[in-house]
Amino acid sequence: MKKLIILTFCALMMVPAIAQETTSSGNSAPNFRFGIKVTPNVSWFRPVDKKVLEGNGGKVKMGFGLITEFKLSQNYSFATGIEFPNFSGGNLKFIADSVSYTTEENDTFYISSRSFNMQYVEIPLTLKLKTNEIGYLTYFGQVGAQLGVRTKATSKDEGVLHGSSTNTEIKDVDINKEVFLLKTALTVGAGAEYNFSGNTSLVFGLNYMYGITNALKKKSDSLKNVDGSTFEQKANLDQVVLTVGVLF
Repeated sequence: MKKLIILTFCALMMVPAIAQETTSSGNSAPNFRFGIKVTPNVSWFRPVDKKVLEGNGGKVKMGFGLITEFKLSQNYSFATGIEFPNFSGGNLKFIADSVSYTTEENDTFYISSRSFNMQYVEIPLTLKLKTNEIGYLTYFGQVGAQLGVRTKATSKDEGVLHGSSTNTEIKDVDINKEVFLLKTALTVGAGAEYNFSGNTSLVFGLNYMYGITNALKKKSDSLKNVDGSTFEQKANLDQVVLTVGVLF
């Protein structure tokens, strides 16, 4: 994964060297723009079967990444890039009190709730629609898809151990096999660019990402029902993401 990130970064750095700038009269904006960003976000789960799982609050996380824009016309651009790492998560409550798994100490743990901490490498694929510059500001809307690959997932679980009635908390549980490898979301947002020098602009944006794929592995590798059958889980991950960055 580290090699993939390094290769992607190098590829993105090479694009400005081969991108040509527009030379038409009255329009000196480059065909290619490059930048960096930070992405504080709020994420939460949207369970499909609320008889099995229930949303139990969200998580405030942070990510960062690179921005690339390819101009299609005066007011339209294809905006992409890479975000790594992009942290997200959420909390889920288990409706049945008989869902369990075996701990590292070979104890049976009956789980009541799980707090997810997930890490992804993500690539946005969006169409950016911009106004003409008004003063020093350019306003834009954005729509498209967000694709992600899970790189790490841990959780903090609450429940009780077999034979005990005392509520127990287990931290840093490795749940990589419980979280689906790929993530897909539809994204829509809006924002503004403040131009303060030549083609350099400060960018602010707010996006809502609607998860369209199951963020969890449907048939759990570790969670079992009371009859010993595999626990089935399905919940999509939604996010509201604030973007603050600089475009060159």
